[in-house]
Order: sequence, then structure tokens, then C-alpha cells
Amino acid sequence: MIVLTLKETATKLTPEIKEYLERKAFQLEKFLNYKGEAPLWVEMERTTNHHQKGFIFRAEFQLRLPRTSLRSEALREDMREAIDEASKEMERRIKDWKEEQIAKHRRGTHKEDLAL
Repeated sequence: MIVLTLKETATKLTPEIKEYLERKAFQLEKFLNYKGEAPLWVEMERTTNHHQKGFIFRAEFQLRLPRTSLRSEALREDMREAIDEASKEMERRIKDWKEEQIAKHRRGTHKEDLAL
């Protein structure tokens, strides 16, 4: 189960953006399939106040799992695009982590029971 913590840096998120972000964050649960609580920290930031063009918004996702931490980050012109890119990257990292855990379990190098 994902436990979401949201941090807003140098920006204020609208309720629509917050809802969109929560929906994207909780969609990661279906890829994670983890039985315990997994804290997910999401930071949304406006990188500068004086730029009008270029990569203005930064989305950072950090997921804490047993014995590891997964992180993804995206810089984009649009806040929704930054959220999309960071969540897609986190999805890839979760899938890679799961494959690694399954491979360790099959090799017998994973000491504790696999909680997937």
C-alpha cells in the first residue's frame, strides 16, 4: 500500500493538479504489488520564477522499500507532463526492482521471504 506525502516547493498546486498527481501516484500500486506500507514522497517544484519558457516544472518521486529506495525525476514545461514523465520512470524502476527480487528469490540468494 502506497502512503503519499506531497511537498510543494516555490509553487502552489491547484486542486485539479493535486487530484491528477494522486491518481498517478496511486496507479503505481498495481505495479508494486507490495503487501506492506510503502511511503512515496512526491515533490513538485517551480524551478525559477523569472523564466517563461523551457523546463520550468520539476516532479520528483521517491519510493521507500525494504533495503532500497527508488527515485525518479522529470523537468518539463508543463506540470502535468512532468508528473507523467516522473510516474512513468518510477513505473519502470518498480518493474526492474520486482524482476530483480524475483530473480534473487529463484537463485536462493534472498534471505527473507519475498513479500510480493
